[in-house]
Amino acid sequence: MKLVFLISTGVARLVSADLVAYFNFDNADDLGANTGSIATDWNQFANVTQSPGRFGAGAGNFVAGSSQAWDADFSVGVLESFSVSLHVKSEQAASWDDFVSIGTGNNVVFVLERNGAEGVSIYNIGEVGGVASNAVSYSPGATVFDVDDGEWHHLGMTVGDGTITLYIDGEPRGTSAYEGVGPISAFQIASRFGAGVRAITAEIDDVAVYSETLGGAEMAILANNPAVSVAGPASPEIVSATWTGGAFEMLVGGLIPGRRYLMTRSDDLVSGFTESVGNPVVAGDNLEIFRDQALPATRAFYRVEEVTE
Repeated sequence: MKLVFLISTGVARLVSADLVAYFNFDNADDLGANTGSIATDWNQFANVTQSPGRFGAGAGNFVAGSSQAWDADFSVGVLESFSVSLHVKSEQAASWDDFVSIGTGNNVVFVLERNGAEGVSIYNIGEVGGVASNAVSYSPGATVFDVDDGEWHHLGMTVGDGTITLYIDGEPRGTSAYEGVGPISAFQIASRFGAGVRAITAEIDDVAVYSETLGGAEMAILANNPAVSVAGPASPEIVSATWTGGAFEMLVGGLIPGRRYLMTRSDDLVSGFTESVGNPVVAGDNLEIFRDQALPATRAFYRVEEVTE
């Protein structure tokens, strides 16, 4: 009998950790309820209706010039690192309207907004800081990406080690130096200063704020899953291993759906993982099968890692 070991690399932690603020708009009786770990209430939450959501029972339907959702004393503590994730659905939005605006205790204000090329930007307000340059933008052209196409899109930003990163649909799309310090003291959805300035007409769902810098794998999970229900193994794991049809067949769980993974083998761990076990596999929602038809005589060590190229 062969001894089989699985070594995994580049895996995600559970995304539901350190979720300090969470707005999912599922409760029609308390549409703006925060179910995160901090105690915070909106200074103003008005004229937001419920629409079919990206996840769960509903989303917030925001109308420019009418809807308001802002908190001037958000105060989630001093965050040298944090992450924001949300899902948006818009059509015919005006240029430079805001999906989310954020202020910190040192008068830094910056926004996540629809830019002038149907793309998305993180942008300073009044050159007061937050991002070192005017904008971190993703604007490849409407034939590649159009935030106003009437489909749900995942938007996010992560801050850590002095860098802010823009994420679109789970993929990193630009970085800049981050200059903010102190707590997030102001937080606003779908406008900048109340209902009338840079307000956007859009459906917004699953707004999550984390008190840490999430990695790329975790943002990829959030692109396709509601924040609080993300679970699963913290790393790939062999669920079963059997000899079937002339090959050693391993059933592997803990993979992120839509990502490509390759299994490699080492006979002694000294010479490295040089033998590929089949072709890369695109992970689905269920367990994936890897088959090794060229086993060594004694034992084998296996590694599963994400293929990024």
